[in-house]
Amino acid sequence: MSIVGARIELRGKFAAMYAPGHLFHDEVREAERQAFQAALVHWHAKMLPNHFKPNAKQVYRYEMRTRRYQERKQRVMGHNRYLVWTGESQRQAERKIVVRSTKKETTGRISVAKAFNFSGRAGMPDMKGEVKKILKREKKVLFRLIHDEVVRRLNPEGDRRLRVAVIPI
Repeated sequence: MSIVGARIELRGKFAAMYAPGHLFHDEVREAERQAFQAALVHWHAKMLPNHFKPNAKQVYRYEMRTRRYQERKQRVMGHNRYLVWTGESQRQAERKIVVRSTKKETTGRISVAKAFNFSGRAGMPDMKGEVKKILKREKKVLFRLIHDEVVRRLNPEGDRRLRVAVIPI
């Protein structure tokens, strides 16, 4: 499942120089790759930890857990934080992200405990989906980061004849 999908569009007088088959097309691909990698690392470092905070249920609109489950969790673990039982899933998820790039996309993978794999069972919330949820304001931040990184790499002098647009897909 894609968390954030976007494509980079170059506009302005010099945009044709960066089109496929032209001189600087490889620089555009590399700038895109670096920008998406930077966005994934930012999401992992700054946004993912928010999914484990006590108010995450309201912020990300997680599915309700059953009353029986919540009472048991409170009794056994002493808390009712969503996506957390012992804390192992949180520690593993926040530990590291593996970023890979191909010609078509850049992806990030985090490793999590088995608990997130129970999501497919009947009546269980989609914990994998919940940890991947991104708010509109977070998407804006990621798109801005991607935009700024591409501009920094392709247009370091700030020439106004080349403009960069990040188009959500």
